[in-house]
Amino acid sequence: LFDHASPVNGGLWLVRPRCDVFSQAVELLERGRWSAAEGFDGVGAPRSFLRSRMREVAGRLAAGSDASLFKVEGTINGTHYGKLNSWDFVNGALDQGLLW
Repeated sequence: LFDHASPVNGGLWLVRPRCDVFSQAVELLERGRWSAAEGFDGVGAPRSFLRSRMREVAGRLAAGSDASLFKVEGTINGTHYGKLNSWDFVNGALDQGLLW
């Protein structure tokens, strides 16, 4: 089911990340820095975080689907995350926030 509160549903992932990427993720989780205003590791509010990355992020989310970049951007902006400019969404402090 589509989660209308968050931009991405992490679901179940079976992946083997590169060792350096995995080490960075573990280090970030061990530091434990997260807030609804600034996200993981103080990256900033969602809109400021996405401002320079929206086309890249939308392109990645649209890859392999028939959705246009415009449709994907609209979906992201229509979520709780996009509307309220907050990381305080379903699992924002877990997989769905870390994926960003």
